[in-house]
Amino acid sequence: MGTMQADDAKQKIKKLARKAKDPSREKEKKELNPKSSPQEFTKTTLLVRTAHLDKLKAIAHWDRMFAYEVLDQILTGFLSKKEIPSVPVKKTFMQ
Repeated sequence: MGTMQADDAKQKIKKLARKAKDPSREKEKKELNPKSSPQEFTKTTLLVRTAHLDKLKAIAHWDRMFAYEVLDQILTGFLSKKEIPSVPVKKTFMQ
């Protein structure tokens, strides 16, 4: 019986290895939003007040949007009202 169990275990391992190698089983990477090209967005870490984040999530839920889309609309509205001078480029040692 020991060899029978060992053979079954080997077959299971081979079957799992085939599944892992099968490219059709690979999940496609989900884009942020098909309407926007991924180059327009970047991931970053920000400190946000908990109350603001809760409101942002609630707006996204009720408007059936992603939180990043709501944040994008808020920032677009805020930044469009601002006159922003360019930031001077710091010279590095090699420049």
